[in-house]
Parts: sequence; C-alpha cells; structure tokens
Amino acid sequence: MYPSAPPDAYNKYSAGAPPPAPQPPAPYQQAMNTSRPGGGLTRWSTGLFHCMDDPGNCLITCVCPCITFGQIADIVDKGTCPKYFDLFTGSALVDLVRDSAACLASGTVYALICASTAMGCLYSCFYRSKLRAQYDLDEGDCPDFLVHCCCEYCALCQEYRELKNRGFDLGIGWSANMDRQRRGVTGGASVMGAPAMPVGMLSINIKNNKSFLKFFYNKRPTREGERQAAARPVLCIGHTSSSRAPSISSPTRSLQRFDPLASEEWEERSRHKRASSKRTAPTTDDFGIKHECLIEKQSKQADADADEEMDVKRTRSPRAPGVDADEDKKRAAAAEWRGAVRPQMVLVGFLITLPILVFVFGGRWGSFPTSSSSATSAPSVGGRHVVPGGGTTKQKTEAPKNVTARPTATTSLSQDRLLGGLLSAAFEESSCQSRYKSSLYRKKSPFPPSPYLVKKLRKYEAYHKKCGPGTKRYRKAIEQLRAGRNVDGAECKYVVWFPCNGLGNRMLTIASTFLYALLSDRVLLMHVAPEQEGLFCEPFPGSSWVLPGDFPHNNPQSLHIGAPESYVNMLKNSVVRNDDPGAVQASSLPPYVYLHVEQFQLKLSDNVFCDEDQLVLNKFNWMILKSDSYFAPALFMTPMYEKELEKMFPKKESVFHHLGRYLFHPTNKVWGIVSRYYEAYLARVDEKIGFQIRIFPEKPIKFENMYDQLMRCIREQRLLPELGSAEPTNTTTDAGKVKAVLIASLYSGYYEKIRGMYYENPTKTGEIVAVYQPSHEEQQQYTSNEHNQKALAEIYLLSYCDKIAMSAWSTFGYVAYSFAGVKPWILLRPDWNKERSEVACVRSTSVEPCLHSPPILGCRAKRDVDVAAVKPYVRHCEDVGFGLKLFDS
Repeated sequence: MYPSAPPDAYNKYSAGAPPPAPQPPAPYQQAMNTSRPGGGLTRWSTGLFHCMDDPGNCLITCVCPCITFGQIADIVDKGTCPKYFDLFTGSALVDLVRDSAACLASGTVYALICASTAMGCLYSCFYRSKLRAQYDLDEGDCPDFLVHCCCEYCALCQEYRELKNRGFDLGIGWSANMDRQRRGVTGGASVMGAPAMPVGMLSINIKNNKSFLKFFYNKRPTREGERQAAARPVLCIGHTSSSRAPSISSPTRSLQRFDPLASEEWEERSRHKRASSKRTAPTTDDFGIKHECLIEKQSKQADADADEEMDVKRTRSPRAPGVDADEDKKRAAAAEWRGAVRPQMVLVGFLITLPILVFVFGGRWGSFPTSSSSATSAPSVGGRHVVPGGGTTKQKTEAPKNVTARPTATTSLSQDRLLGGLLSAAFEESSCQSRYKSSLYRKKSPFPPSPYLVKKLRKYEAYHKKCGPGTKRYRKAIEQLRAGRNVDGAECKYVVWFPCNGLGNRMLTIASTFLYALLSDRVLLMHVAPEQEGLFCEPFPGSSWVLPGDFPHNNPQSLHIGAPESYVNMLKNSVVRNDDPGAVQASSLPPYVYLHVEQFQLKLSDNVFCDEDQLVLNKFNWMILKSDSYFAPALFMTPMYEKELEKMFPKKESVFHHLGRYLFHPTNKVWGIVSRYYEAYLARVDEKIGFQIRIFPEKPIKFENMYDQLMRCIREQRLLPELGSAEPTNTTTDAGKVKAVLIASLYSGYYEKIRGMYYENPTKTGEIVAVYQPSHEEQQQYTSNEHNQKALAEIYLLSYCDKIAMSAWSTFGYVAYSFAGVKPWILLRPDWNKERSEVACVRSTSVEPCLHSPPILGCRAKRDVDVAAVKPYVRHCEDVGFGLKLFDS
C-alpha cells in the first residue's frame, strides 16, 4: 500500500508556474550520484583502468591520443578557441574551421609536445584539473599530474568516458552538442552542461483513494524517436474516486529541456511561443477523472505566429540588411562541416605540422647515435670529438673515408648491404640487424665475390632448406643412422661440426667445415655448446644449422683422436680401405665416420686431404668433424677440389674474408654492444688503429718487454703521431684530426700506458689521439658465454679499424683482420731461448689466416714436400715459419 499524497499536492501545481524537475529513478541516481559518504565531491562515473568500457575510444587513444585529447579539450573549454590561435586570424582555413578551432588547436599543440618532448602529460594534466573543477570530481589519492604522467592513455580514456556519460557526444563538438540540447535531444544517460529536466513522463494515479508516483525514464532517442516525439505522453497529474485508470493527454510537441546556455534569441522566441499558447482547462473524462496537464499545448498556428513575429523584429533590427542571411548560412555550413569531420581535423592538423617537425628537429635527431633506428641507418659522421682529459675540438661534418655512403630509404637492399650478392635478401632484417648493417661500418671490400661463388651459395641454401633439421629427408637420415645403416645413393649427406678451443679457433674451423660442405655436397650442422649460445644468427634462410638435441651421437667427450670411429683408426684396423675407392660399397661402411682434424704435434692428421681418401669419405652419409685449425688451405692442396676452388675464389686470399662475412652475424644482443660502442667512441674519428695483444701461457712474455715491442712497432711503422714537448705553433694539414686507438687485450696495462702518454703530452702534428679499451678480462674463459659475447664484440670492433697490429699466433686477430680485409702488422714472438724479439713487427702479405699445422702433401708416399715451393698461391706465414697461408701474387 502506497502512502497518500499530501492534500496540496495538486493545488500548488494549478497555478501558472511550471512544476520542478522530477528526480530520476533509483538506478539512475545510483549511477550518477556517487558522492563520498563524508564529503561533497563526486566520484568519477568509471574507474581509471576501465578502458575497455569503450573499446573504440581505447583503440583511438592508443593509436593517436591527440584526437581524444582534442575532443576533451573542446568540451572542457566550451568550444572556446585558445588565445594563441588568434595569431592566425584572417586565414581562409581558420575561418572555415573556427568552430572546430578548440579541438584542432589543442590536439595539434598536444601532438607537437609529444613529438618534441614525449611529455604530453605536461599539457593534458591541466585539462583534467579543469574537468574536475567543472563537475566537482574527486581528485583521488594521486594528483592530476601524476595520473597523467604514469597513466596518460588511461587518464584520457577516463575523461572521455566521463564526458560521454554526462551526455556529450564528443565526436561532434561543443557547439553541435548545444544545438542538440536546445532541440531536446539527449546525448546519453545524464544531462549535458548543467542540470535539466530529463525527457520522461510523471503520472500520479489515485487508486482506491490513494496516490502514488511513477517515473518512466526514456533513454537517448534515435532519429526515428525524435520524429515520433510528438506522439509521446506528457506529464499530467490526475485524481479519481474510483479504480478506473487515469486519463493521459498527448501533446503536439515533445518536452523542452532547460538550457542555461541558450542564446538570447532562442529565449525570446520561446517566450513569444509560451505567450501565444493556450492552457488546457481542467476537464472530466468518461471515467469521471479530473485532471489538468502541466505541459502547455502548443498549436501549429501559435508556433507560426511566434516565428513570424520574430522575423518582423529581425527585419527591424539596426543591423545591415542581408547580414542575417549570410550569418545563418555560415553558421549552418560550419555546423554541418564540424559535425562530420571533427576527429579527422586533429589528424589533418598533425599531418600538416609534421613537415615542420622534421625540418626543425630532423637534423638534431639525425646526429644522435642509434643502433637500431631504421633499416638503413649507418654510422654517424661529423660533430664534436671528445678528447681524453676533457678537451673538445670541432670537426667538419664530412663522411670519413672508412664509412660507406648512407643508402637511401627508397631503395631496397642494395648490393653494398648484400656484399655484392654474397648475402641472401630472404631474411627479415629485424631478426638479425648485423646481417645487413655491419658492412656499413667498414670500408668497401677489396675482394668482390665471384658470380660462381654467389651461385654456389644460393644452390647450397636451397639444398640446406630441403635437407635441414625438421624436414622429412632429415628424419629419414636420422632413422638410418640410429639403425646403424649407411645406404647407397642417399639424397642428403651431412657433416656435423663439434667445437674445440676458443672462439677464434671455432670461427676459423666453422668456415673451413662449411667450405668442405660446399665441395663435398653436404649439409653443415653445428653443435652449439652452452658457451656459444646466442652468439651468431642463422646464416641460411628458411632453415637452421643448429644440430638438434636428439642427435644420436651428441657426446663431444667421445670424440678424440683415439676414437674407433676415426677415419685414421678405421684404416689402421682395416675397417675401410682406400687403395681401391671404386670397389668400396656405401652399404658396407659404418653408419658414420669421425674426422679428427685437430692440431696434433703441430701436424694435421694424415689421410684426410688426399683424393683416394676423399673418394672413400664421400660414401659416408654422416660425417662428424672436430677441429681447432683453419684447414681451408689444405683443401686447396687436394687435387680433386682445385678447379672448383679456382672458380669460387679467383682471389685466393679472400676465402675467409667472404666465408666469414657470409656465415658470422652477431645476434641482436651482441650487435647492440658493438653498435653502441662504435657510435659512442669510434664513429666520428678520422682514423682508427687497432692493437690486439695476446700473451700465450706456453711462451709468456713480461709486460715491459711486450710494451716495448709494441712501442717500437708504432714508431717504426708510424702508426701513431710522435709526441712533442710543447703545443705546435705552426698549423699543419693534420692539425685537429682525431685518431682513435682501440686496444683488445686481456690486460689493462697497455691501455693505461698509451692513454697516459697521449693525455700528458701533445703531438708534433697537432693531431689528437683518443685511446679506448672495451674490456679486460685478465684471462681467457673458453666456457663462459658472457666472455665469448664480449670477445665477439671486440673482434667486430677491431675489424672496423683502418690499421691493425696483432700478436703472432692469435686466431682472435686472424678473424678480425680477415673480416676487415686489411693486411696487419704482426708482433713477432721472441725465440724460445730469448725474452725479447729483435724484430718488433712485420707486415702480412695476405689477409688470409694462417694454417699452423699443414698436412703432408705426399699422402700415401709420406713425403714431406714444401708446399710453398710447389703451389704459387701458398706461402709460409710471417708469424709461424712452418705454417701456410693463401695469398695472391
């Protein structure tokens, strides 16, 4: 039973004053009346992290936050254009978009701040404060600046939803929202601008001599609903003495909403309409119900009379004739235009200002060193040089000779980045940035690859993809290996490489094994030890060279010179015979053969590089190889491979130079170390000189003796400028030039001595010498992955130098200068019975590494022949007298 209405519940509404706005129903009050229990501030209608309440706005904010901010600023500023936008008054574009200026200007300023400082929160946080002040919203535990600084996108989405929940359609702007409000069209669950009486119906029904209130709240109408608004019931109050239903009247127009921001002309028109309308007198219907409508019925004639009267007053206005028509046309055109493209206006404005950003900040951004900014980035040149001791000098902005020209962004992978076709273009560059970028840090290669080598590499890549791990053919070959069978006519054959010794040795032997795979038509698979993980990218597109973990014979400890599976031991034990290779059937051979191509008593194993032995070895489907030597020169001594190698490498000393650049690409982690160090210390110098110093435990050299030998080499070969006693008075052509010295050594003493020498004393020529050392580990750690990453990074940094001086016998130095294509100066070892070398250093005749342990050329005849005297492209190494290296006469 509902309580009865007060006695004067109806009498006080019988006068001319309109009734007060009814309160919304309980669910609506709970949604909008979110005041705190102890205060008057209102809570936000949605939480900070409720972004998915409006997925569309969330997506737009993440992609282009300037659009969302511009829409918010337009509503918060109530469509007012910022003062700084008046500077552009008079422009035809500005006149056209003046109603959209607040959204456009605020969004553009926000985009400029984000693009220049990446701190758009410095601007947007003030609008959050303005929004809270307008609607008495609670600040919360964090101030507005921290909310925008830490959660910029979430804050913008929350402010957007708050305005949307308060009835605004942010896509059409402030002015269009006000127009819709004047027409009585709601924009959401709440009222726009200021409180207003919502569209709905209130009826007081007297049943059984009792009264009660009912409130029907209509949600936002559609366009069809607006046209049918005239047919909706109006707010009426009735009373009856019976149980019959009350009478409900239907007005001719929908309920008008209160608009505190309506224009003066609209208010005057409304007053004239109300004055000319007729109030409905109390009536009694067929059911005996007395009722009176609280909403004034307006006839069409009354509306027409009011409009006509307003037109007469307008014509009598002191304004010039015809002005109203022009103004109305402009307002109509502006309203139509702003409602259609308001979000796009911010985006267009940002695109218009983008060329200005590039012009103003482009040069500054381009000078910052970055390692992965774009696919075509190259080492920076020019700028200022930091000199040890705090001095600086200005340098002309010109590309140094050791840096190749920067490729244009519009071209595809250039021949320079592909190393003349050596590299395949089938890789995704982001997966291994060093593959196409490392060559930009070096001089152009003095050895262009031969077309036959390029063709051979592409053919091998297809072969590796067909037979590599994970393929049907590989699984079939593994099944045969596990079954202990070696079949005739196998479609795919394999050579599996196992590591030995340090990183330099491993890189040399991997390249040698790959060359052997090219010559013998085998697929190269590499056992990756834990200390080698994460060093190199995959070199073959569409496949992997990593040996799967389920390989049956994946135990490196069982691979040694005395293993029964060794080819030499098979010959000794008569398991295989090489006297008649043609009579040997593949099915009669063991499932695999092991080649121990390791330095043993300074000689490679016999019976490996002879024709008859190679014919037998080619009948094994699986071959396991372990080595610590660069045995590529030995393949040139095998008669059956000579013609093929001649076509692949017309320049003999380019073998490792090409194979190393093709195979070894540091992973992104290692490349990050290389590129950051290069850009920080080496990119802006005129010349780079690298010193690689290694002390071997079997022949230790005292630090004083090694440093003295290094300084003698520097003076004799004039690798660094001479020191002077005073600053040079005469300006020379070399004055102001910067030379960077990169020291790669396990010890820091050489760096400290050389750096101190050029820090304390000037040079005679006025040149500046800066000395750097990336690391000093004190001792070599073969089994440390971190140590190997640093070692690989230093190999690459050393390979970017214009001049290199290195210790004798060092495979680390061999790899570096072969990558660079530079003939180094070699610091010779002292004789075994001496502590000091009489000759400080000698210049190498080739960029090829040295084979320390050459095989016997006579093969089965066991005749020890001097290969350097027989082969015109082979000579003895400068640092290892009995070693061999390839060279070009």
